[in-house]
Amino acid sequence: MEYQITSYFIFLFFSFFITIKVGWILFKNGEVYLLEIFNYHKTYVKSINKLLLIGYYLINLGKAAIEITYWEEITTLSKLIKVVGNKLGNLLLLLAVMHFINVIGLALFSKNQKLIHH
Repeated sequence: MEYQITSYFIFLFFSFFITIKVGWILFKNGEVYLLEIFNYHKTYVKSINKLLLIGYYLINLGKAAIEITYWEEITTLSKLIKVVGNKLGNLLLLLAVMHFINVIGLALFSKNQKLIHH
């Protein structure tokens, strides 16, 4: 069994699946939050939400694709599990950090918008 190639496929499958699934959930549920921040300007919110989704996909899928170029040699099944788990864990942490940065940024933007309009 070729562990190196197998690990690439496993990692890329799960990283793409997780990124796309989480991105879609954030896209669908985040629209309500964006509508509140941007005073219910639906056209504006839809555009911003799409841009956030595209940026999210590009960063995370790009990181996943680049990640396999820095892969250590995998010669055993236990090493495959360890490396793939480590790489997926790092990707999940990146997703979480990006999400919280976006939420904090949007909250600060919302606060500034309310100060300007009052």
